[in-house]
Parts: sequence; C-alpha cells; structure tokens
Amino acid sequence: MKALIISEEKEFIDKFDDLFSQKGFDTIIYKWLLKAIDNIEEIRPNCIILNSSEYPRHWKTLVQFVKSGIGGDEIAIFLYEPNPLSSKDKNKAIALGITDFITSFEKEEISKLNESIDNFFDLKNHPIEKLNKNTTAIIDEKEEVEKKQQLISVSNITVESSENVSGTGDFIFTHPQNGKFICGKFFDKNNNKITAKIDTKENSFLNINDEIHNFTYSYDDKYESVQAKVSDFISLNNDNFIIFQLN
Repeated sequence: MKALIISEEKEFIDKFDDLFSQKGFDTIIYKWLLKAIDNIEEIRPNCIILNSSEYPRHWKTLVQFVKSGIGGDEIAIFLYEPNPLSSKDKNKAIALGITDFITSFEKEEISKLNESIDNFFDLKNHPIEKLNKNTTAIIDEKEEVEKKQQLISVSNITVESSENVSGTGDFIFTHPQNGKFICGKFFDKNNNKITAKIDTKENSFLNINDEIHNFTYSYDDKYESVQAKVSDFISLNNDNFIIFQLN
C-alpha cells in the first residue's frame, strides 16, 4: 500500500513519512503539488496527506481530481490544517472528500490521525503485510517525472481568475538567448517558486537552469524585479508551464 505525502516542509515530511512507514505503507513524497496531480494515475496511492496552508487554493483541486476516480477508488485523503477550520468550512471539506483533519503535530492529534487511518483501512484486523522493507521515494522539483498521460487542463487548476487572487499575477523578462521579451501569467507563487504559463512561443527555447536577469513580476499590487532560474517544465493537457526559481 502506498501513502502519498505532499509538502515542502521537512518537519511535515519527516513526521508523516515515519508514521506511514511504521504502519507498513510505502511512502512517496512530492514537494510540488502539480507534479503530484500529474502523476496520480501512475502513483495510484491508497492515501494522501497534504498541508493545506502550503497550497491554499490548489488542495481543493487535488481532492476533486482524486475523487473523480482517476488514480483509483477509495483513496483516503488527510488534510493538515494548522489554522482551525470553522464548522462550515470543515463540512465543505468533508463534502469535497476529505477523510479527516489534523491541526498540529501534538501527540493527541497524531493519535487521532493514527486511529482514523486504522479505521479507514481496518488495519487492526487486517494489518499490511509487507514482503519487502518499506521504501520511500522523494520527488522534488529538480527530478524529471515522466508524463505518461495528460490528465487535467489549466481551467481545473486556475479555478479563479488571476485578478484579485493572492498568489497570481503577471510577469515579463528578456529571453537569455535571443533577447526577446517574454511575458505571461503565473497562477501560483509558493515561497520562492513561481508556476507560470508563457503567452509566447519562445518558451520552447528555454532550458532547465537557464538564468534570467531582471525577472519582473506583479504580486499583491506590487512589482518586483529579481534574478530567476528555470527550474522545471510541466505539460498538462496541451498546456505548457514553467517553474521559475526566484533568487
């Protein structure tokens, strides 16, 4: 059985990698949510745990995507939400398909999660039988992940317009090889990474690790100009996206 852990935070990864491994799960760790979505069908996890505060808009997209049946049936989804949800929001999350919540790494919360996992998979009566030692696979933004099937469109990810939505905006920079202006929109800013869709065709000439000087972007009604580097490419249902690492 496989547990998919989605987070960039080391404490989160270590805590739940250990928890699921002790229960007999093989763990797969993704540090970039879009790659996890893109590979759900291939991974076919039995359960997923993710940190909603790291992906405040896109965790709902992942849940809806998983609950559509792509990637398997009866997948447990556990949500770590450090900011307590109201009863209304909690009911909405349950309606979306969240199996259970955890709000901290305190012993009581971890015990509650353990019990929820055991109940969902009936582990007390049917413990996981392991033929081999537990394995952990870590997929980060630098690792090439084969895209076997394009599954979702940008409309599923960008549920809301980029206008007036935190974490989205516009950008422009000069192509490092040919000097042409490149512009487009980004729909996710996660710490020092931006996931962007380029409006021009010049992105086909960009390469991993290309360095970009004066990468200018708008964010929360402010403009910033920084150095950036091409970190990765993602292709989703004929839409091409680039992940930029901001310096």
